[in-house]
Amino acid sequence: MEKAVKMAAHLLSEMTYCGALATLSTSHVYYHGITNIFRQPEFEDRFMLLGFADLLDHLNEFIMELPKIEQEVIYIGRENPYLRKAGCSMIVSPYNNQGIEGFLGLLGPTRMSYEKNLLLLDFMTTSLNEMGGK
Repeated sequence: MEKAVKMAAHLLSEMTYCGALATLSTSHVYYHGITNIFRQPEFEDRFMLLGFADLLDHLNEFIMELPKIEQEVIYIGRENPYLRKAGCSMIVSPYNNQGIEGFLGLLGPTRMSYEKNLLLLDFMTTSLNEMGGK
């Protein structure tokens, strides 16, 4: 299952040009596509870049402080102290496959395409949920 979750995060980052993250256990967060975020014009600003680097330094801590994710949730930068400093937003969606649960998420600029990204995220988590014992 871990391999499938990592592949889903990798595909999400490639399809959305955002950073993707996935919880693999209660204490481990996998992320991919961070360079996609650094390519965004918002992050040419040194302070935004430093804020995002700080978010990465504390990503596990931030993720563990989130309430249990039971449905898709959108965190807009200004609504969250961690994301506000980073100048980005995050969309998360849970997966649960035979008792293995976690969530997939996307990190990107606040101007990201929320509708498209929600559809892709929903597709990926639904696929993980329906994998069976693979």
